Amino acid sequence: MRIPKSVAMIVATAMLASGVSLATSISHPTVAQAATVAPDQQAAAIQQVLDDTNAFRAANNLPPLKLNQGINPVAQAWTESMANNEYMEHNPDYGTQIPAGWSLAGENVAQNYAPDTVVTGWEGSPGHRANLLGNFTDIGIGYAVDSSGNGYFTQDFAYYIPFSLSPVTDVSVIGSSPTGFGLTWTAPHVAQGSITGYDVTVSDSNGNPINTISTQGTSVNFSDLNPNTAYSYQVTANATATDGSANSSIPSATGTFTTPHIEYLSQVSEPLNVKVVPSATSLNVTWDTPDTVVGNIADYKVIILKGQQVISTYTTQSTSLNALNLVNGTAYTVRVIVEGVSVDGVNSSSASIDSAAQTVALSTLTNVTAPQSVKAVANSDSQVTVSWVKPAKVTGTLYRYVVVLLGGTYNKTFITDGNTTSQVVTGLPEHTTYTATVYASSVSDSNTMRVNSALVNASATTPWSHASMVGVSAPQNIRYSNPGRTSYRVYWYAPKSITGKLSYYNIRIIGPGANAAFNVTASNRTFTYLRSNSRYTIIVKAIARSANGKNSAVSVGTTSTFVTKR
Repeated sequence: MRIPKSVAMIVATAMLASGVSLATSISHPTVAQAATVAPDQQAAAIQQVLDDTNAFRAANNLPPLKLNQGINPVAQAWTESMANNEYMEHNPDYGTQIPAGWSLAGENVAQNYAPDTVVTGWEGSPGHRANLLGNFTDIGIGYAVDSSGNGYFTQDFAYYIPFSLSPVTDVSVIGSSPTGFGLTWTAPHVAQGSITGYDVTVSDSNGNPINTISTQGTSVNFSDLNPNTAYSYQVTANATATDGSANSSIPSATGTFTTPHIEYLSQVSEPLNVKVVPSATSLNVTWDTPDTVVGNIADYKVIILKGQQVISTYTTQSTSLNALNLVNGTAYTVRVIVEGVSVDGVNSSSASIDSAAQTVALSTLTNVTAPQSVKAVANSDSQVTVSWVKPAKVTGTLYRYVVVLLGGTYNKTFITDGNTTSQVVTGLPEHTTYTATVYASSVSDSNTMRVNSALVNASATTPWSHASMVGVSAPQNIRYSNPGRTSYRVYWYAPKSITGKLSYYNIRIIGPGANAAFNVTASNRTFTYLRSNSRYTIIVKAIARSANGKNSAVSVGTTSTFVTKR
């Protein structure tokens, strides 16, 4: 029924437990527009109701209620609705409108009271009193005035579990080594808040912190610790309230762990970079040492499998081997196993890796040894002949030879068929040393593989051409005529041997007051201004030039002496 405006009224209280839903609210026609309340008056009225409520709770030894800014708009909207309709009733939907997470909720409404008397009115009603003294933590308050100036009030109560943080549990050591270990844990429960991170501290046996790691996850790893050393650890969880009003940090129970002795441990990772090079009946296997070795490597095992069948097993200390006596053109699996052992020899470990491989079918194979007896002969001043003997061993077909001739600025490659065993090279520069390099090439019967043999070298030097050749022997039989006290005439005979043509003579006189050389074309020379009764030495050399003028030659000297008269 409609309540007269002139009478102060409260209606029966409404209380909800979490999960209870209410019927849809009754709709009433609006009969007047609520009066506007100034913001400061509105705030003062709400504060008055809050203060009176908490004072009443304090008088009954109960904690105060917190004014919840998420509930306030719900209470205010409903209060304004009642003032607009000038009709008082409970909000049937407040349980779904206030912020989620409550476990208990209640509501008081009132009409025609003033802010400083409405709480007293509720105190006198058993149901409303129960709400005022209920097990709630938060409250929202609404205040409005209808067009006639009558006041309307709403209190929405709720119980929210307080912000709290449980300690970290289930802290476990993982991945230990002589110089470190890891920790993992279960995230703790947080009520009305969220985890902001963890601080994980490792301390020495005296409780002195060594290292603290902050993380957002639920695991960490500590390194650079000492082997065979006792450490303690503790995980502190940090959290903040959902509304940002509080923070909390709670440490876990302290755990202990002792790092192991290095010599007790053995740990290896798989071999690296395994490579298999096949031939017709063998597999050449190579690999690199593992990147993780704790302790020592005892040995490697290489197992050759055909399907699931073990064909052969090899044990080696090196990082390569040849698996022999296999069948050509067959698929195999190569398993390389590294076996580790601790320094004290007590503990062991292993790791392995498989590689697929297939021996080569014979029809696809070819090989050739180097040509034999390679020779290079200069046949003339412009020609060299390179010859060789067929390789001693050829698998497949010998299909060509390659001859490379290098000398001075000359560089040319010649290719011959597999039946040819010589190469004549003409038009070469004279008087040049040439290096001939010969190698053979073979091809498999299936024409799918080609190989070259090793290189074999030989050398030859082309001589000078006839036009470029030059040579001269010494002048013959030095003689003297017309001797005098201060002059002497010297003459000689031409050299016996001349290649090219004689160009001139060089005659040198050595003695008192004379040490000079002269070039003459004739085969005589008169020396004057000599000293009397003195000994002089004469040296005569012949100089020749090649027919084309490119080269020259100087003979050895012919020596003689004479003495001038007194």
